[in-house]
Amino acid sequence: MAPFKSSLSRSAAKLFGFANQTDLSLRGATQSTRVPPLPPFSATGGIEITSGSYKYHVFVSDGPFLVSGRSGNVEVLIIAGGAGGGARYYSGGGGAGGVVHGTSGPVSVNNYPVTVGNGGPGGQSDGDKGVDGGHSTFGPVTALGGGGSGSYNSNVSGNPGGSGGGASGYSSTGAGPAATQPVPGDYTAYGNPGGSGLRAAVGLSEDGLKTACIS
Repeated sequence: MAPFKSSLSRSAAKLFGFANQTDLSLRGATQSTRVPPLPPFSATGGIEITSGSYKYHVFVSDGPFLVSGRSGNVEVLIIAGGAGGGARYYSGGGGAGGVVHGTSGPVSVNNYPVTVGNGGPGGQSDGDKGVDGGHSTFGPVTALGGGGSGSYNSNVSGNPGGSGGGASGYSSTGAGPAATQPVPGDYTAYGNPGGSGLRAAVGLSEDGLKTACIS
């Protein structure tokens, strides 16, 4: 008598996604396999805001960005902390924090640490330069903090950074440093160099600058 298969068993196989495949072993029997569907991409972290088809993760302090389900691509905008200005008159302005943007950065199932850079404080006493701003990071990608400004007396040049710090007006030798922001190929960096010293450019003597600042 021939083997018997019920319609119920065939319907159950269709319902649960089973398919018969020939076993490649010497037994010659058949085996049933099931391929589960891929889980959806999901992410959590920061202040989560949904608008239309977009979900935003806004970080105002350090925290994790957790990707689960499967790999995907995310748009990333990283802004570093700005630098402080120098102490006393003649001081330059602190450089703005660097900006890094990626329109389609690849991420895998992982925990990505996020760091939010703080602003740098200004110089506290004569001759103090402004303090550099803090770096901001998303996983391995970093936006550099702004460069501290030049100040009175000998510390006339600004510092390099995401945007360079402005040089002091005390001396025309104060150089404006470049914006130094290395990034991976999937990202674009934005920043400006710092300005040079103004004293020679405006043609004022030291007494003239003091008067202009006080009045």
